[in-house]
Amino acid sequence: MKRALVLSGGGSRGAYQIGVWQAMRELGMDIDIVTGTSVGAINASMVVTDAFDTVRELWKDVETNMIFDLDNESRYNEAKTEIVRNTRGFMGMPVAEALSYAKYTVTQGGAGSDGLLGIIEKYLDLDVFYSSPVEFGLVTAQLPKFKGHYLFKEDIPREKLHRYILSSASCFPAARYMKIDGMRLVDGGYADNLPIDMAMEKGATDMVAVNMEAIGIVKEESLERAKSKLNSFTYITSPWELGNFLCFDPDTNKRNIILGHFDAMKAFGKLDGHYYTFEKGAIPKRLLGRADAAARIFQLDYLKTYTADALNDALAAKVKTAVAARERQVEKLLPIGRMMPKSSANQLVAAMRNRFSQDILTCVIAADLKEKEARSAFLGKYLFHRLKTEVLAAAYLLSDYDLRRLV
Repeated sequence: MKRALVLSGGGSRGAYQIGVWQAMRELGMDIDIVTGTSVGAINASMVVTDAFDTVRELWKDVETNMIFDLDNESRYNEAKTEIVRNTRGFMGMPVAEALSYAKYTVTQGGAGSDGLLGIIEKYLDLDVFYSSPVEFGLVTAQLPKFKGHYLFKEDIPREKLHRYILSSASCFPAARYMKIDGMRLVDGGYADNLPIDMAMEKGATDMVAVNMEAIGIVKEESLERAKSKLNSFTYITSPWELGNFLCFDPDTNKRNIILGHFDAMKAFGKLDGHYYTFEKGAIPKRLLGRADAAARIFQLDYLKTYTADALNDALAAKVKTAVAARERQVEKLLPIGRMMPKSSANQLVAAMRNRFSQDILTCVIAADLKEKEARSAFLGKYLFHRLKTEVLAAAYLLSDYDLRRLV
């Protein structure tokens, strides 16, 4: 057996991969081969040297100005007000930080990456890397055609390793390209953001692939080949948004480590849930989708692991508030009731969403299901498919006696 770990690119989302690695370590899952693109290549190099504790602590503290050479227009300029420096107004990124990226892209072909190179040089031990039995591969892309340049450990001269890893993570045009051996190299995501074939070339029999779904090419034929030919293929990705890949923020990084750990434990069958995380077997299988929907709609803390009692206690407090609000807004139900016989499903749904927040709407549906049971219009195909999450959440509320009493 040769187990491979394949890590996609994704910039700041790379903290998520540390959570997956943590789960594999806890479960005693040895890694024989690791391949990666962009930040995946950086994390992969740390897997080779088994520097888990070091890289986890690094991810908890890393900020954008430690990675890219942004100037005083970034949010780290203490002369600017806190509001200006930290306002997230451009795709989840502080406005000032986005402006700094834009300036360097236009004037210098991208921001410099001296900070990231320094981190790689400081934390990647060359002696340990080259003596490790774990096989390693990375992808970078060569300009001008963005052709994939695939390199295994044995292909990379010791004195060029740090720069080749950095080239794989040079997210051009936000960051400048790297020049190595006469080649202009940029982020490997332009060619192959999830290097599955490299791991298979090294003889992988089992594989864990972590895709952070950032910008980049994922080869569907490689995925299908892995699924059909390997003894086991575990594909891990997050249902949650992991953040802007160019914005490195300690709080987001810590959150993503937890999410990666949760998602890996679910993928390996040790925890239950999709968006939310439940102890194994705590929620009956037939109710898992409903429990997940209820937790989402009532916006519970998704960085916790829930037992059935903990889930229901957390929901009870939220449901009480939503039911009270529903009672105060009961007059809004009257025009909807008059619309029911003669309106299209789309019109009804639009009217309900316009009048109620999602949690209150769920309580409206739960009350209707409780009263009419199988005769409820919300179980009809026209409304059910348009309000599926709310109906599932409502059904979960009715599955527990105490929650049922509340609605």
